[in-house]
Amino acid sequence: MPMVKKKLLIIRFSSFGDIIQALGSSKFVKDSGEFEVHWLTKEQFGALVSLSPHVDRVLTLPNNATIFDLIKLTLSLRKEGYTHIFDAHMNIRAHIFSFVFRLFNFSSYQFIRRSKHRLKRILLFKFRINYFPRPFKGMHSFVLPLSGFSDFRQLNYESIDLRQNLSFESLVDESKVREVFDFSKSYIAIAPSAAWGMKTWPKEHWHKLISGIRKESDIPCVVLGGPQDTFCQEFENQYDNVINLAGKLSLVESSFIVKQSKCLISADTGLLHVADLLGVNCLALIGPTAFGFPSHSNVKTLEVELECRPCTKDGRGNCSQKIYQKCMVDIRPEIVQDNLFQRIKN
Repeated sequence: MPMVKKKLLIIRFSSFGDIIQALGSSKFVKDSGEFEVHWLTKEQFGALVSLSPHVDRVLTLPNNATIFDLIKLTLSLRKEGYTHIFDAHMNIRAHIFSFVFRLFNFSSYQFIRRSKHRLKRILLFKFRINYFPRPFKGMHSFVLPLSGFSDFRQLNYESIDLRQNLSFESLVDESKVREVFDFSKSYIAIAPSAAWGMKTWPKEHWHKLISGIRKESDIPCVVLGGPQDTFCQEFENQYDNVINLAGKLSLVESSFIVKQSKCLISADTGLLHVADLLGVNCLALIGPTAFGFPSHSNVKTLEVELECRPCTKDGRGNCSQKIYQKCMVDIRPEIVQDNLFQRIKN
């Protein structure tokens, strides 16, 4: 009998950082040499997923899609003959998809979910009892659930290198990017802003770091961020070694700039995970969050040990310390600068 072709569908609709971390699972699966990999995501992240050479087909749900749009798409995908389905999101959309996909569907396939470990989260954030690994490596956390498939039960997940060379060539118009910034010259990329204030390194620390870099080197700092990141604007106005690209580039173009940089300095943001995935030098400034740790040696985590850490999933909430954001404040600019120059010199 001919061998049945193995075909995996990964479901991850958002967000930027989680999709980048989840891309490691596609490489893990493709490296087995036995799978065709499809990915279902929101339309706004379709281009991002398509950067991975380990995803054969990207399926997108419109950003403004209704439940009926999702059901229609799900029914159409039942014809694809998936042998494996990985729900890497476990949100309402993913639950609707799995319910409709299974309803009166008698084809044979394996189905697994990436658990959100809600009980463990309650124990950690309410009672300070931590059953999560320290550090919690985000990229590996998307690969570990794959052990639920019979194909992957015997593998050592911690030893696997998930880094990959994203294919920017087809999606990034380099001449257009050069109109904004000449990426052919050496530069340091920085991501000063974050979605939630608790995990943002203090602005005065960024000022001291940028000033220190200017005194020691002629390498410019390129600021990356979204159009809403007003946090980034004042750096451009005060320093002649700062080029502010916040809001001027797409997610894909910003990721391309990270790839070309000498080093990225970032808090727990999506661009940190881009550097982790690409194998780019990076300094990760990690404070209150529990799940944003990098998975590879090209990223060095700078942190301060405090009993209250971690105190939040993603940076939301209140600080319990007398010094607000003590876990971030105590990561001194001098330490970051020393580590930066050690990495770019080596």
